[in-house]
Amino acid sequence: MMFLWKTKPNFRIVYIMMLYVRRPYGNLYSIFANVSVNYPWSIDFGHPENEGLPGTRNFYVETERDVKVGVWHILPQSLIDSAPVDESEKEEWYEKSLSDHRPVILYFHGNTASRAVAHRIELYNVLRKMEYHVVAFDYRGYADSTPIPPNETYVVHDAKVVYRYIRQRIGSSPFFVWGHSLGTGVSSHAVGDLCLEGEHPAALVLESPFNNIRDEIKFHPLSSLTLLVCLTLNAPYGLKYFSWNEIVFLPLSEIIRLYKGTVVQ
Repeated sequence: MMFLWKTKPNFRIVYIMMLYVRRPYGNLYSIFANVSVNYPWSIDFGHPENEGLPGTRNFYVETERDVKVGVWHILPQSLIDSAPVDESEKEEWYEKSLSDHRPVILYFHGNTASRAVAHRIELYNVLRKMEYHVVAFDYRGYADSTPIPPNETYVVHDAKVVYRYIRQRIGSSPFFVWGHSLGTGVSSHAVGDLCLEGEHPAALVLESPFNNIRDEIKFHPLSSLTLLVCLTLNAPYGLKYFSWNEIVFLPLSEIIRLYKGTVVQ
């Protein structure tokens, strides 16, 4: 629907209301936001050195029949110059390096974009300078992973397959899982399952985690642009955002609720 409001002879303001058709994948997209996920669009995932990551191997892990996820193994700073250039030697050398007793971090990124986006590459470089191996992957439906719609069940399944793939190759090296934003939900679910199955990492690191999906949408700076959210969720009065650096000031009622450990399903 379109509404036209005439304010001055030569000036008009047009209001456009977009109505949603609620479909399963449409709802999932609002969570995963896996569109334009090859951003930056010129990325060649097979050559991470062109993105500021020398000493990095690109490979794929098959998580089920006809489904694969793209993975980068970023070496610690001190190993970069030792890494082979010949593709035929990379797989064996890189996999063997995982068992060198340096800590290994499996990184779960947030929604949108890919493992190759600039701020994620900055984090990899910080961690590699601390002498960590970093393994970053893209969920199904993202980047160069199999282009099928993601959902919680299958994304968590893929994550556990990648976890076990790395786990089998690191020997006694310390193994950590790091989740950011949406990745905190995926990693928490995956690690929870792994613990119930008798497996667990040395630690789970949650960067910018959320309480639950409902609250994540409710308090997101862009939620007011989504008519569906505006109609179904009422943000508390006085909620303010510093959207550039993503610092959120929660109302007192929300802080008390989180402190008491009550989680709205």
